[in-house]
Amino acid sequence: MSFLQRLFGKSSPPSSSIASFRGVLDQKAECLTDGSPLNNHKRCFAVLLPINLFAYSEGNPIEGLEKYTSDPCLFELACFTLFSADMWAFSNAPHIRQTLQPILSSQISHICEVSGLLAESQAFSLMNSRLEVYGGVASRNPSAEGFHLRLKQALHAASVTKTPEQASIDRVTLTDAITDLALTKALVAWDMKRMPLMNGLLRAVEIN
Repeated sequence: MSFLQRLFGKSSPPSSSIASFRGVLDQKAECLTDGSPLNNHKRCFAVLLPINLFAYSEGNPIEGLEKYTSDPCLFELACFTLFSADMWAFSNAPHIRQTLQPILSSQISHICEVSGLLAESQAFSLMNSRLEVYGGVASRNPSAEGFHLRLKQALHAASVTKTPEQASIDRVTLTDAITDLALTKALVAWDMKRMPLMNGLLRAVEIN
């Protein structure tokens, strides 16, 4: 059993439908365990896989956080993953940025298109707007708390919409303290799962 199979084979929650962001992500993950060598596209795609683990424990949504596992929320997590991967490259391997970002953004937009969540052109436009938002955070408050605060805003907004384009991530959404604390803990736990994997995969990305 490969490293990626051990990491995601048992912990990834079941998909209710292929025609969903989660379902398409799971379906396409099969290419990572087909025995063929890892290339840049496979490494970048593997960076996205922890999205499906957010707010899940032992294959089930964490109680009270179910609404944050919707497709619009997964899109917001994908945008943040794209941003954090670019930030990692900026700090650790600037020579791969021109290779990394086009691959990741194309993969995210393709998942949006196949799942019916967004047209690819809409997905690209929204990703660019999200990158600008997180870039602003990076210039003002480049800390885990600062990024999590903005990501929580995006998740709150996305959790009550059917499509990401309806979510206004600049608007502060009020929520109860218990839910906010649970969401913060879920983000910290998610970072602990995804960051070591992302760091290892991105170190192996080759320049085209």
